[in-house]
Amino acid sequence: VMRALFLWHGVEEVEHKAVAYDLYQGAAGGGYLTRASALVVATLMVHLVVAPVFWNMLKLDGVTRQPSVILRGLNKLYGRKGILTGMLPDFLAWFRPGFHPWDTGMPEKVAAWLAEYEAHGDPMRASETIYCPAPVSEAA
Repeated sequence: VMRALFLWHGVEEVEHKAVAYDLYQGAAGGGYLTRASALVVATLMVHLVVAPVFWNMLKLDGVTRQPSVILRGLNKLYGRKGILTGMLPDFLAWFRPGFHPWDTGMPEKVAAWLAEYEAHGDPMRASETIYCPAPVSEAA
């Protein structure tokens, strides 16, 4: 149930990912320099806010004095095949003049969830489509 709830929420976020951007462009007349500098500041702020939370969780788990654990975690985020490193091309695209959030498209799993949900209106079944896909039958 929680997985279905989180997937539904994630899909909802993707569906309206351009709302704030469009509002910024239309209502505030937002320009490139403000957008680019705000993205840099916001990225730094997220790291500054999240880092102490992560450190506290590591402290509660008793691993702050285990450098290998910390290095593995940093590698998982920022390493050559890290989660955030993998997002770098999409992140850098935001700095392109004329960029719009929909230029990054719709993630494949979000599109699959939406298609399944629209077919029957059941978020649980849509969730299962993403995380428990039916096995591919072998041709005889």
